[in-house]
Amino acid sequence: MNTNILQNSAKRMPIALCLDVSPSMGMKKRIEHLNIAVKMFFKSLKDDPKVLSSAEIAIVCFSTGVVADRDFRYLDAFPIPRFAPVKKGRTNMAAGIQRALEKIRDHKYILDTSEIEYHVPFLIVITDGNPDNNDDKELLGKVVEELKELGHLPESEQIVPIIVGVGDESDSDKLDEIASGFAVKALRVNSLDEEENLFTDIFTFISKSVLYSVKGDRNASEQIKATLAGYNQLQEQFEQAKLRSVF
Repeated sequence: MNTNILQNSAKRMPIALCLDVSPSMGMKKRIEHLNIAVKMFFKSLKDDPKVLSSAEIAIVCFSTGVVADRDFRYLDAFPIPRFAPVKKGRTNMAAGIQRALEKIRDHKYILDTSEIEYHVPFLIVITDGNPDNNDDKELLGKVVEELKELGHLPESEQIVPIIVGVGDESDSDKLDEIASGFAVKALRVNSLDEEENLFTDIFTFISKSVLYSVKGDRNASEQIKATLAGYNQLQEQFEQAKLRSVF
């Protein structure tokens, strides 16, 4: 744990990024597009003083297993990350999500025992893989059930999962199941012509959700309701992008 995390009493906004860096994410400039969107996301949050003292970021990157694991840190102490695909590996999404959930649980425990309030944490998962082909099926089943169960907990104990499938190879049904504790289905980035804009739209939406929650000091119910409304709007926008790519 970074002990500096406890040096102020601001209500926290934990955000965990769980990102696929398997070799296929290097295709079609996906990692480049993701890096552009993440840079914009960090900058938009750092530009607001209240968010700067509230937001905390953790990062888990996965391929065949977890390949990068960075603990929660204050946003102002977190340099803007730049991701790159591994040269060899597959997509073990279950291992990545499990580790990200562990990090969120551990961090919530630290904040609870330190009597520091926090907003509902965000978990952002981005993958272009097919979990059924590469994951430990038992572990994947446990992860799916845990995320689905979170939606039945009191709102103050929930996590907001933003699940994003990239490209036609990602398993829509499994990703929708993972997302179902929060939304009807996962977001889909599968319009190559608009992929860069769609990544940016995802992180713009998350940034707005964070700013809304922190600057307005929203309670859990208000945060979840507003985030879900924004998510559904983004879902419709992505469906329109998919139609444009077909016709």
